[in-house]
Amino acid sequence: FAPRGERNSVTPGGSRLSVKMAGPELLLDSNIRLWVVLPIVIITFFVGMIRHYVSILLQSDKKLTQEQVSDSQVLIRSRVLRENGKYIPKQSFLTRKYYFNNPEDGFFK
Repeated sequence: FAPRGERNSVTPGGSRLSVKMAGPELLLDSNIRLWVVLPIVIITFFVGMIRHYVSILLQSDKKLTQEQVSDSQVLIRSRVLRENGKYIPKQSFLTRKYYFNNPEDGFFK
């Protein structure tokens, strides 16, 4: 017999090996597996599904029109021009500024 926590094995050559076990094996009774572990797995799965669909329901549906998207992009372009206008030639900056601020047909008239 091997000491507690060790097993004897026979190699193909017929010699004995002593293998030290990491610890006792954990065996679950089939009733415990059926009535405890399985419901925990099922409940966890359904709670995850419920959380997913509740988060979908709570999200607001923001439908933007083409005009709103276009306006926001032009505002971004004008802000970038204002912040980075010092890096382009003066005439280029004034041309772009005129495009946005022209009193007759500029975007921000």
